[in-house]
Amino acid sequence: MRKIYLLLAFVLVLLLSSCQTKTFEVNFYADDVLLKSEEVETNKSATAPDAPDKEGYTFIKWDQDFSKVSKDLKVNAVYEIKKYQVKFFVDDNQIGEVQYVNHGEAAVAPDVVIIKPGYKHIGWDKDGKNIQASIDIFAKFEEVTDRYT
Repeated sequence: MRKIYLLLAFVLVLLLSSCQTKTFEVNFYADDVLLKSEEVETNKSATAPDAPDKEGYTFIKWDQDFSKVSKDLKVNAVYEIKKYQVKFFVDDNQIGEVQYVNHGEAAVAPDVVIIKPGYKHIGWDKDGKNIQASIDIFAKFEEVTDRYT
């Protein structure tokens, strides 16, 4: 009879332990900084935090699916660097190709000889370094005066 009670007690412990809901830890990161930690029940969905702004980048997605959680997860924000259009002009005429420059990087002035009768090309109105937005860059000129002696 004692064996039956032990067997029933063992079965009861198994049943009670199997009724407990299993949970998993889901951690959300951006650039290795923990944004949020959440305990999620098996096959339930985690709730992502708002993606933090990152200067010069656009948030694209989270790197893992967290809609039906079945294990501990480390979910990372995926960003894409912003690109900007840079155009060079002589007066109203674009020279060279449109450049697509990554945020914070530099544009490269076209390698052309700029000729404007009566003027000397002395550079550009912007340096084209550390690009933060789409821009137009215009040639600067200095008037040349002929001197006769």
